[in-house]
Amino acid sequence: MKTYKKTRMRRPAWALLAGTSALLLTTCLSLLLSHFQALAQPLGEVTTNDLKVDKQVSMAQAEPGDTLVYTITIENQSSTVSVTAWMTDVLPVELTNISSLDALLGNVGLENGVITWSHTLQARQSDQITFSAAISSEITYANIENTAQVTGTGELITDSAETLAQVAEGNLGTSTKSVQPDWACPGEQLVYTVRIANTGDGSVGVAWMTDMLPSEVDYAGSLNATTGSWGVVGDVITWTGSLASSEVATVTFATQIKSTLSENTCFTNTAEITGAGTLVQAQVPARAVTHFDLYLPIIIRNYPPRPELNDIPAPGANNSYIVSWSSVSGADRYVLQEATDTNFTSVTRVFTATETSQVVSLGSSYGTLYYRVRADDDDRWGQGPWSDPKSVEVPYFDDFSDSGSGWPKRATEVIPESDTHYRLRYENSQYRIMIDPGGPDIWFHHPDALAPYRPPSDKYCVETMMKLEKNRPPYEGWDFYPYWANGGLVFGANEANTNIYALCVSIGGGDKMGWFIMNNPEYDFPHVGCAYQEGSAGGEDAGALAIGSWHLIQIGVNGDRAKVYIDGEYKGRWTMDGLSGTTRVGLIGGDYEITPVDFRFDNFKVIPNAGCTIP
Repeated sequence: MKTYKKTRMRRPAWALLAGTSALLLTTCLSLLLSHFQALAQPLGEVTTNDLKVDKQVSMAQAEPGDTLVYTITIENQSSTVSVTAWMTDVLPVELTNISSLDALLGNVGLENGVITWSHTLQARQSDQITFSAAISSEITYANIENTAQVTGTGELITDSAETLAQVAEGNLGTSTKSVQPDWACPGEQLVYTVRIANTGDGSVGVAWMTDMLPSEVDYAGSLNATTGSWGVVGDVITWTGSLASSEVATVTFATQIKSTLSENTCFTNTAEITGAGTLVQAQVPARAVTHFDLYLPIIIRNYPPRPELNDIPAPGANNSYIVSWSSVSGADRYVLQEATDTNFTSVTRVFTATETSQVVSLGSSYGTLYYRVRADDDDRWGQGPWSDPKSVEVPYFDDFSDSGSGWPKRATEVIPESDTHYRLRYENSQYRIMIDPGGPDIWFHHPDALAPYRPPSDKYCVETMMKLEKNRPPYEGWDFYPYWANGGLVFGANEANTNIYALCVSIGGGDKMGWFIMNNPEYDFPHVGCAYQEGSAGGEDAGALAIGSWHLIQIGVNGDRAKVYIDGEYKGRWTMDGLSGTTRVGLIGGDYEITPVDFRFDNFKVIPNAGCTIP
């Protein structure tokens, strides 16, 4: 990004201005003298070191049909000599539909899959060529390398940009099967539920399920499915359909236990599922038992009934969700237990309800929680049996309303008695990262604040709301945004906090914001966290985001891959080496200039072992 590269050019100025006033004056006079001496020199000749070409692509990984945006920058690095340069870019055969071809200064054209450009670049002048191209939908796997060739100094210079294009695959491996109830008398019915789940990144064009009923039961009707086509022939249940990524098809049907079945017979029903390259088997056991009615003081009947918990949805706002269950006829009330283990030895809460659902709000609590429910009736069976437990993964969530939730609180002077600080603190249910105005002593400070929570694996989604403020205490009177500043989301950091991965919102030019994703393997807290040019992976130039507004930024991490979402819009995915070993997460903000920086953050969330949920 332009702002990004400009910050790198200013690093020598930072080191220069950090000295004493006398040194600054002497150095500045020396530089001015050198400058006028250079102007007095006769014009030299163009050399092979005067031209530089840099080519970038918007996505390092993509799918067939995706659109790539290429940017080629050609720069005359000579301080005295102009140069007439030419560029040729032979496009790879995997690219189609070339569009938006443009250059800031020179003449650009496209013919027979070849892009050409020419222009006379003055001293220290550069030109930028941009174009869009679609990846052919006919390929399944290709490493697309696009090379720009530039000449004008007597020697050919090149630069390439690569994109790995491959078809995303589906995965049916987490499909499940359940039965309700899991025991009954001969002659009674069982209801089976088969969940065919695609958890892969790609779709499954055609999936099949075959369920050959065991000999102990007969098909009893009520066959239905949430999507696709289904049918039954004899005692064979079939289903077929297509599944998009993260889509689930649910198939239900009833069976009847044969009345001649022997007491305490256990049998298993298996559904075979295929369509994503492998065969998946989902099994569930059931048992047939025999009860006798003894008309004596004790009557043994098929009581008490047991409710069935429904799948618990993912938590929403404020970590709230609804736990619901099936209705039991005649029940006076339902008792719902919450625990931190499957055996319910650590019961955390108990709810009593007359309806078949309970709203649960956890706020900043997080982790795996388990629930079970029973139906009580005072007149007939008393306390009923507990249902099978269901669990929910509650993400780490912090709305910063509690100043003791574990984030760092600092007001650190940059140098002793400078009266210039970087500040990390809670305020008004938000978290703030601030940089005081203070000249070169404060330039290039980018302190981060790592969350008190670490994801348990290298697959998670981390998100936050963020905003850039101006003219707010303690910076009253600064009624304009900083000229250059970066801040955003740390989605990976090592224990020593010397290697960070961040999604940075950047401001450049006074009132325009863009973003970039980067890795800084040389982070020296609190310096230059979001300004490491060599580690940048992609982004959008200044002007892509509205300044002064709240923005939702999200990163989905899966091993060494990161997917970027901004304000609910998918921006792309990148492979970032070493990311899987750095699962600390948090926030970051920083500046490059004299004006103050005031980044605000709210609703920080980490969802472990899952992808991002897009609003």
